[in-house]
Order: sequence, then structure tokens, then C-alpha cells
Amino acid sequence: MKRRTKKRKTKIKIGKLKLKINKRRLNADIKKARADIMKAKRKIMETERKVVSFAKRHPEKALAAAAAAGALLGSIAGSLRRRK
Repeated sequence: MKRRTKKRKTKIKIGKLKLKINKRRLNADIKKARADIMKAKRKIMETERKVVSFAKRHPEKALAAAAAAGALLGSIAGSLRRRK
């Protein structure tokens, strides 16, 4: 007959906050998060390659798109500064 073991939970104290965390679940969540980050990095690199390729083929369009993006970011940054 197998003995049932309790799920082990690690006690963590952060300031006044005391938490009980299941190590297996935490490790699984960390592993999943790392996989998601790697997937996002691959997607960003692929998109970057496509953008560079497009910019080499169509330099005029790339310049116009970059100017538009710069203007958009500048307006967003300006609106955020005013709110403070």
C-alpha cells in the first residue's frame, strides 16, 4: 500500500506578507513563462528580419514609415508628459 504524501508547500516571507507556495506548480509556471519568452523573442527576430528586408527593397517607403512612427511616438510621449 502506498503512503500518501502531503503536497509540499514552501513558506515564503516577503515583508509582512507570508505565502505558502507549491514548488512543483511554481517551477512549472516558470518553465512555461520561459517558453513563452523564447517564443516571443523568435517572433520579434523574425519580424525584424522582415522589416530589414522590406527597408532594403523599398527605401522610400521605409523612410516614410519611420517618420510616421517617430511622429506617433513623439505625440504619445508628449501627451504622457503633460499628464504628470
